[in-house]
This record gives sequence, structure tokens and C-alpha cells, in this order.
Amino acid sequence: TNKEKRYYVKNDIRCINSDLSFSDAVQKAVKGLIEKGENVHFFKLQEQRGTVKNGKLEYQVIVEISVE
Repeated sequence: TNKEKRYYVKNDIRCINSDLSFSDAVQKAVKGLIEKGENVHFFKLQEQRGTVKNGKLEYQVIVEISVE
């Protein structure tokens, strides 16, 4: 018999900053949940923006992360 694996997914929305890049901010968000033991399925970048503080760029992302 062919049985489907079923699981329940919840979405976690995170707003994360980085001094390096947008990519670094996304990695921080996803890796933070993985390090907490969450089973991450996928993520979706909802928004990216930045600010300038004391002449330095700060990158900010809002990421929706789906976990089991």
C-alpha cells in the first residue's frame, strides 16, 4: 500500500537584522529555528529593507518560515 505521510505545519514570521547582508539576515532567521530543534520545511522572504545607522548599513528582512 502507498501511504501518505501527513504532518502539520505552522508558520513562524520573523524580523531579523544583519550588518552584513539580506542573505545573512535570512540565514540567521532559519538557522535560529533549526538550532532550537524545529523541523523547518521552507521559508519565504516577505520583505527586505534597510537603514543607515551612524553611516553604516543595516539590513532587515521579514521571513515566513514553515515548521512541522
